[in-house]
Amino acid sequence: MLLMPDSELFIVPAEGGEAKRLAANTARMNSWHSFSSNGHWLVFSSKVNTPYTQLFLTHIDDNGNSTPAVVLDKFTSADRAANIPEFVPLAGDAIASIEERFLDAYSFLRAGMANERTGNYPAAIASYDRGLELNPDDIELLNAKGFALFQNGDSQWAVSVLENAVRQDPHHWKSHNNLALAYVDLGDWAIAEAHFRESLAIEAQPAIYNDLGFVLERQGLAREAMESYREAVAIAPESATAHFNLASALARRKTNGEAEQHFLASLEAEPSGAGYIGLGIVQWEQGKRPQAMQSMEQALQLDPDYQQAFDQLGAMLLEVGRRKEVRAMLARAKELAETKSNAKKPLGPSSTD
Repeated sequence: MLLMPDSELFIVPAEGGEAKRLAANTARMNSWHSFSSNGHWLVFSSKVNTPYTQLFLTHIDDNGNSTPAVVLDKFTSADRAANIPEFVPLAGDAIASIEERFLDAYSFLRAGMANERTGNYPAAIASYDRGLELNPDDIELLNAKGFALFQNGDSQWAVSVLENAVRQDPHHWKSHNNLALAYVDLGDWAIAEAHFRESLAIEAQPAIYNDLGFVLERQGLAREAMESYREAVAIAPESATAHFNLASALARRKTNGEAEQHFLASLEAEPSGAGYIGLGIVQWEQGKRPQAMQSMEQALQLDPDYQQAFDQLGAMLLEVGRRKEVRAMLARAKELAETKSNAKKPLGPSSTD
């Protein structure tokens, strides 16, 4: 097996007999062999020199003895593997050149996506660019490059690439969505809204309804935003994010009873400190003081350093006259605030470049 470091090649006489180890074996991983038509030349793969397999050639005499192997280093490049070789009975000048047809646009799309999964966006962009050299109009590559640029902090360039993508395919919902995200990053809410709506018209996705709601709220369109959050909940009733966003929008409009129900649904799907704080606030607004303080305590159980939970619980305890507990809460909140403030202070001059 090529993946086994100690794999070696042996030869057995055609009429049977004892297997003999080939002297041509390298020190690491020998496999994928092929004989020439006259039976006197053997080509095989090995990883003795690099992590990528290379081809090696040896001559076999009538007694099965092999010469030291010679690496065929012109058969591949330093960053590519060569394996599963085959002899072809052709004249030496029969093949003028070999094209890399095994590498197509999709190959570079896959390579880029692998880099994205590790957060290496510059390498992902470079892979997408190589794919676009082969197929400049490939919609998946254009979309992927645009999204990688957005993730890498270059939203202006991302917009240019993604605008090209939606020109190539106006019905590509992912490109509309990613274009909207780039415009959100640039603060252009109206254009972002338009592309979120284009994306939803093609493929309704709860996450995009959530993002549309966010953009609508930034434009002061609270009622429309709430309807967008309701659409997200209708499509994905199990989504913690959808329920949380709807609950938050309802709380901002002081619709506390319904907000409480959606905060509870969000917490049932996925407990979170922010969810318990939101729940506690709307419970307090409805006069449910014990339940509200319990929700704040649950937020602190999830995250003992959640400063907002300390602040909210401290204010609640103060209002109900539990002053001793308030002092401890406020002291802890102050300690957390100072810790965060110190963490934000720049290091000394030696840390700057």
